[in-house]
Amino acid sequence: MNSVQTEEQRGFMYIIKSLQQLIHDESLNAGDKLPSERYLATTLNVGRSSIREALRALELIGVIEVRRGEGTYLCHIEDHQLFEIIAQFLIHSDEQRTNILEIQEVFRRYIAQEMNIKEGDLDVAKETLFNYDNDLMIRIYSLLDQYIETFDKGENEHGDD
Repeated sequence: MNSVQTEEQRGFMYIIKSLQQLIHDESLNAGDKLPSERYLATTLNVGRSSIREALRALELIGVIEVRRGEGTYLCHIEDHQLFEIIAQFLIHSDEQRTNILEIQEVFRRYIAQEMNIKEGDLDVAKETLFNYDNDLMIRIYSLLDQYIETFDKGENEHGDD
């Protein structure tokens, strides 16, 4: 039974990685349509039910949107629920929250240094971050912000019990 489970998991990951490669190779962006289930099943040499399962998983975390009768589209990174899900399961302690805030502070200081903003004006650096020409840094900072928001929201919900 374990060997079947492992084989299914490998098949699932193969499909996910293949979809990721297809998105990269085709230079698909948020809002772009993915190929049909039938095309993906034929191209990847897997069953349509396996494709459907992988697409459902991606839809659950907000990577794609399935529009009945229209097709499957890539979503914007801001729409991904994965970050909130991860935060709910992984960020539980005040120490972890503090660690994330420290990482954000490093980002703000770096931006302040790069853009010649005075040390005492780090709040300006946070706003300036979104004008900074480093998309990856902006995405990481935004994810950290989302983790903090999710943590704080969870604390408020649990505090009301």
